[in-house]
Amino acid sequence: PMTDPTTRALTMIIPPKSTLPTTATEKIRGCSRIACRRTPSPRLRTSRLVLLATLSPAVSRNYLPHPYRSGPVPPTLTGYVDHHVPDGGVPQAPTGVRCRAPTGRPAYDRAMPRYARAEREALADLLLALGPDAPTINEGWATRDLAAHLVLRERRPDAAGGIVLSPLRAYSERVRRRLAARPYPELVAQVRRPPVWSPVSNPLTDELANTMEFFIHHEDVRRASSGWQPRDLPAGLQSALWKRAAPMARLALRRFLADLYVQAPGHGEVSLGRGGEPLRLVGAPAELVLFFSGRQRVARVQLNGSAEAAQRLRAANLGM
Repeated sequence: PMTDPTTRALTMIIPPKSTLPTTATEKIRGCSRIACRRTPSPRLRTSRLVLLATLSPAVSRNYLPHPYRSGPVPPTLTGYVDHHVPDGGVPQAPTGVRCRAPTGRPAYDRAMPRYARAEREALADLLLALGPDAPTINEGWATRDLAAHLVLRERRPDAAGGIVLSPLRAYSERVRRRLAARPYPELVAQVRRPPVWSPVSNPLTDELANTMEFFIHHEDVRRASSGWQPRDLPAGLQSALWKRAAPMARLALRRFLADLYVQAPGHGEVSLGRGGEPLRLVGAPAELVLFFSGRQRVARVQLNGSAEAAQRLRAANLGM
């Protein structure tokens, strides 16, 4: 006769206060996809590198992204997005950035656009292409003068205050003229590669302080030539410029005698002025930035209202 099958099981008794077997784990450092308690902050790491780069050229050369590191200048940026995924689907490091992540570990995601860097590169290329004596829309300034202004702003903090403060303006202008006397290729190279210690061009402040600055000066050179046309700018750059255009408009037109309504279709609108005749100003954020920085004659905007109020606004001194 058949007997019932017998099941035998091994019994493991764990004594009290004993520890369970541990499983080997692998720590992923610096991954932007997984947030954990020990994931280092990219902003904190960048600030430490900026501090170290002032003391060690090797840190600047090997770890900081162009244009803050020293060494050869990589090819000119042709786009605004700082990353690239080829047809195979494998992400690659952005142009000019040297990733130090070990094999098998993902590098920190640097896909955020860097419009200030792209505008800086495009302006430097245009300055070299046109030469030192090409005109700009800034009255009395050639391309050499504009390059000297940018070098002063980033490399001479003792004189940069004269850009906005009247008591320091004469000293600032003397420094700018001395800078303009330098060889032109050297000036453009200094524009292209700002110092890492500069308050306005280090990796922590570059995008905030220089996106609008270099866009405006790029257009100062472009729109001084005959046959220019507005560029087809990325939507992200237009949004970044609108964030700066609205506060600039409030500052520039706080005493303007009119009821001014500024509108950037698809981005926002703002009401300005001290009251009076109604006036509507419509344009893309890039054109409004140029308008409110004192470049009304080259800004492609639409003004609706009385002819007298529109003429007063076009002739107003809105720049610094």
